[in-house]
Amino acid sequence: MTHAIETSLVSLWGNKYSTNPKHFVCGGVFVGKARILTAKHAFYGRTPAKIWIRPYADATQTYPILGEVYLCADLDVALIHIESMPSGAMALKIDHINDSNSGAYTLHGYFEGRVECRQKLTALSFNPHDRVYVTSPKFPKGHSGSAVCRAGRLWGLAIAHYTDPNIDRAAVIAVHQFGDWLGRWIGSSVPQIREKEYFYSYLKQFDKSEVEGMFKDYLINTQGAQGASI
Repeated sequence: MTHAIETSLVSLWGNKYSTNPKHFVCGGVFVGKARILTAKHAFYGRTPAKIWIRPYADATQTYPILGEVYLCADLDVALIHIESMPSGAMALKIDHINDSNSGAYTLHGYFEGRVECRQKLTALSFNPHDRVYVTSPKFPKGHSGSAVCRAGRLWGLAIAHYTDPNIDRAAVIAVHQFGDWLGRWIGSSVPQIREKEYFYSYLKQFDKSEVEGMFKDYLINTQGAQGASI
């Protein structure tokens, strides 16, 4: 199972020929044929022409990004594609179930640019403002774009170290949060999940009126006042 996950991992670099950690940008994961899911902020201040893909740690062959980078409008995720799948690489199957309390999670990715790492994670809570899952343990290894898996499937993408007062934890965006968006680019295998249903599923501890208010706030923040009609 672990081997299958590791064959789906890639790393993004700001220098075609260097494996020096200072040129490491972030990680990513194959989610379709030559389709790679990664963190959107990897492209802040960088053009796709200045990023190269390595299919595994210490790989000498690099792949340029082809065409457009697809950026999710309101979450820190992006989809890129390369010319072909590297030999031995596999697309990781997707776990779209919106249940953060079921099963063990493992972060798979790169640490210090070159070393593949694995680390057990627990989803502690969901932050509805930032729309990320805050995880344990503190000070996790791995970088943005690392795959967070459950039972051998991709459950989410680590996108940052989320800082609480005196606490440094990983922030994870779950696949079910951007299933609609991802399905447009890699096919119908990704379930379509409506935002309102998503909020109700994850904020069960609140009553309906409170959830309606949170969802209105979200629409105002992302779509303006006219988008707040639900």
